[in-house]
Amino acid sequence: MQDKLIIFDIDGTLTNTNHVDSVFFEKAILDVLPISSINTEWHNYRYSTDTGILTEIVQSKLDRNPTLNEIDSIKNRFVSYLENAFSENQSNCIPINGSQTIFEKISQLGWDIGIATGGWEKSALLKLKTANIPHQTIPIAHSDDHVERENIISIAISRAQECYKKLSYSKIIYVGDRLWDKVAANNLKIDFIGVGDTLGIIENKDFFHISDFTNTHLEQYLTKK
Repeated sequence: MQDKLIIFDIDGTLTNTNHVDSVFFEKAILDVLPISSINTEWHNYRYSTDTGILTEIVQSKLDRNPTLNEIDSIKNRFVSYLENAFSENQSNCIPINGSQTIFEKISQLGWDIGIATGGWEKSALLKLKTANIPHQTIPIAHSDDHVERENIISIAISRAQECYKKLSYSKIIYVGDRLWDKVAANNLKIDFIGVGDTLGIIENKDFFHISDFTNTHLEQYLTKK
């Protein structure tokens, strides 16, 4: 029995949605909260998750934590903006090349599959559905589960164990497109695979990197693990 698990991020990893996500996340926050501007350099925040970033913004701007009503209002506005954007222009949520079939290919190699995203559940599922990425049977963890990405990944691992009926995994890999994804994997002492241009420009990489999922580089790499 295989005991290997690979977990994917969503934005920039499975779907080309980093820009639209950033634009409407900011807009939803400014719509709801009594503030006029926020720092959109998301890598400067302590936590690389929607809940974590929102909490830090409210703490720094309003000297308190966000209320549950504020969080729900921002979530709902954010998802509504994304729905409209995707409906008006499908190019706002296109799959990363090869991502629509990569789960099936990896599964055939004997790997279990999970998803761990710093985004909220509703927006995450909307992106996967719009990009036609099969996910209905894949265990998912998200920013509604926890504020820290490391904990979100850990929750995804636990859900994968339950879903696939595994007591543990001998090999776990996290796949992401940002440096914070690599940091989270390192903190959890699991392997990391980088996707896309942002991580591609790093010199002297200490991780495996692919541009997208169109070739067989990922499958070849996984067969050696």
